Amino acid sequence: MGYEDNIKRRTIHLTALSPIHVKGKDLDYGQGFVRRDNYSAYAIDHTKLGKYLLIKRKLDAYLEEVDYLIGRHRFKEFDFQTFLQHHQLYNVDNPETHRELIDAGVFKGIVESTNDKQFIRDGLRRAFIPGSSIKGYIRVACIYDHFKNNSFKRWEDFEKEIRAFDCTLTDRFRSVSVTDSIVLDIQQLKNEEVSIVSRNIKNEIVIPQAKAGEARVIEMFGKIKIEADKLYDVDEKMIKKYSLKSGDLILMYKLDSKQKIVIDLTLKEKHFNSESQTQKIISLNFKDTNEIECFSGETEFDIILNKNHQNPPFSSIKQLLQVIDSFSRKIWALEAKYLSEITENIDSISNIKSFYSQPLSNATARLGFGTGLISKTPDGILDELMLTSLVNAFFEPKKNPPHLRPKSRRMITINNQAILPLGWVKLELTNE
Repeated sequence: MGYEDNIKRRTIHLTALSPIHVKGKDLDYGQGFVRRDNYSAYAIDHTKLGKYLLIKRKLDAYLEEVDYLIGRHRFKEFDFQTFLQHHQLYNVDNPETHRELIDAGVFKGIVESTNDKQFIRDGLRRAFIPGSSIKGYIRVACIYDHFKNNSFKRWEDFEKEIRAFDCTLTDRFRSVSVTDSIVLDIQQLKNEEVSIVSRNIKNEIVIPQAKAGEARVIEMFGKIKIEADKLYDVDEKMIKKYSLKSGDLILMYKLDSKQKIVIDLTLKEKHFNSESQTQKIISLNFKDTNEIECFSGETEFDIILNKNHQNPPFSSIKQLLQVIDSFSRKIWALEAKYLSEITENIDSISNIKSFYSQPLSNATARLGFGTGLISKTPDGILDELMLTSLVNAFFEPKKNPPHLRPKSRRMITINNQAILPLGWVKLELTNE
């Protein structure tokens, strides 16, 4: 079997299940891009880059610098443009260096500078889904698949293992390539907006309910009151005599001549367990609305698996889609749980809860803006107590355990009604 026989390429049909927005690039293009001029940048084909550097005898220098940064968990600091310029392989002001890298296939496309509300575009202003966005989701799904059945007693063990695995994955993922999608038909949201929807959690003491004809003690703005047919103030002598606290039940009571203050009462039952009996009240806030460009149709892209590489992360493209599906189901379940725990303003999320109540298609993925949860692989692996320890090790302020998973989401909304999530897609192998 020859080299070409071990390269598998399949076309994937993508159907948007909810609107997708992939943010355009600003002038700070970030890793994986090289500035073309003040308005656009080249996207890099990493496989072609390796071959080009081998011909130019710069591959060893490239690998040495990359390995150095990977070993220190700083690979995101690597700057392709700086590397190419340092080795005199690229000059923004020299068109000949542009042409050489284009002809070598290193510069695989042009990305136009856009603002945050616009969908990412190529040099001809055509919208597309970058292969790098899809490959990023595949990578996170692969990490989840590796650790999903593991149990960790300490977050330090998890952090150490996930870093070690991620380092090996960097090399293994060179066997996986994903092409950009074909050109998309983009729609501007009209009546809808994208809002940040946040859960706010507060603890409230659960106090007993009074039976008909009886009353109960409540605390309001720091003052003890008796709740019956309406609220009454309580004489200080009664409060001290019975050590009245929120939750105490009153069998009978007597009011003053003005029918405003309780001056005598018969205590039925003291409430001693209020500290342990609390309930979480979770409500929603909608804020920071945006009108953005979205894609809600169908498109195609290719996945290439080069099995000539040593230890590729997948045995086949079909298995790759199965790994994506497993991770997506976990994310889908976490999102459904997030919504099910909301106990106030639930009418505002009825539509989006209906979305998550439907059966999940096979090989579903989540891409683009508003899908931040997918980058937090620990959310699908660690229990909430251990997740709290992990979060507190790296971020301030410290959170009290158990740490609830990210409290905010970006959702498609209309008039403070959450309609749809962002970024869910269905992936299918096309018939060949």
